Amino acid sequence: SLDPNEAMARFVLGRLHIYAGEMELAFGGMQTAIAINPNLAWAQFGFGFAHYFGAGQAEQALPYYDAALRLNPRDPSRWAALMNIGSALRSLDRSDEAIAHCRQACQFHDSGYLPHLHLAAALAEAGKTDEALAALDKATQLEPALSIGFVRNHFPWAHETTMGNLSESLRKAGLPEE
Repeated sequence: SLDPNEAMARFVLGRLHIYAGEMELAFGGMQTAIAINPNLAWAQFGFGFAHYFGAGQAEQALPYYDAALRLNPRDPSRWAALMNIGSALRSLDRSDEAIAHCRQACQFHDSGYLPHLHLAAALAEAGKTDEALAALDKATQLEPALSIGFVRNHFPWAHETTMGNLSESLRKAGLPEE
């Protein structure tokens, strides 16, 4: 309310709406942030995130994630966009591309377990069982409590299309339910 033309504030507000399950408001916040500053990589990422994790729209998310990567090529949190592109591509049955993006995301030293988890899911969908188990092992080393239930509990706001698809891929990779 102090500055309606502050793009970062609009992005943050849009992100909060995603977590609250208020997708119309989330989309509006991200669109406003991009309209104010189309070069704000975080807003581009946020709109991709809203599409994929908030609304289950993998195809629509990809151009926004790509824009975020292009606008901020040295972003230390670049791994998140790479991982999310990989996850969206996996859900679109584009396994080779998904694996390549997830592998890139795994190269970031402080990215945690998530890129390895998404890599395991992509590898499992590609039928690369041994590699999927190795990626899952790395993810579990970084987060020992990892299970399907753990993932669902930590991302309760994620759209069921996205979460259901990810859960099924993780089952194929060998992640236990609990």
